[in-house]
Amino acid sequence: MASLKRDLKELTKTYNLEKIYLVDMFPKTNKVETVAILTLNKN
Repeated sequence: MASLKRDLKELTKTYNLEKIYLVDMFPKTNKVETVAILTLNKN
């Protein structure tokens, strides 16, 4: 999650963060995957 935070800080200079989803692809572990939906900033 720390790397996503770091990357989004840089990406949101050009893109808008629309949504973040947590996806449990491996239910027998304590880990979750993260999907971030970004759209190009038109400004």
